[in-house]
Amino acid sequence: MQGISIELLDKMKENVVKDHNVKTLNATMAKGEYADLAYVPLNGAKLNGDFAIEIKTSSVTYQKRSGRCWLFAFLNILREKAAENMHVERVELSENYLSFYEFQPSTIVHSLLEFLL
Repeated sequence: MQGISIELLDKMKENVVKDHNVKTLNATMAKGEYADLAYVPLNGAKLNGDFAIEIKTSSVTYQKRSGRCWLFAFLNILREKAAENMHVERVELSENYLSFYEFQPSTIVHSLLEFLL
């Protein structure tokens, strides 16, 4: 196996400098959101939205870019079960409350789960 030499690195630098697209790509990667860069609109248009199994659900919440997709998914499922158990159409649960307890002892969360499920 051949190592990376100073000569190889110099050659790579020369090739990068010669490539006119590198400056544009570098600027895009520095300022853009990676998810936006990877999105291909024509691929999204090919999706027809048909599913083999339809599940009755209520509205879902929008997490934006909170990094808590697991929490929002969990609460969406929990809202369904709570509404069903309490015979109401809609239940609101706080993401902020559970985010606070994410790193705390989870006795409150366990109690809530036992009550709702």
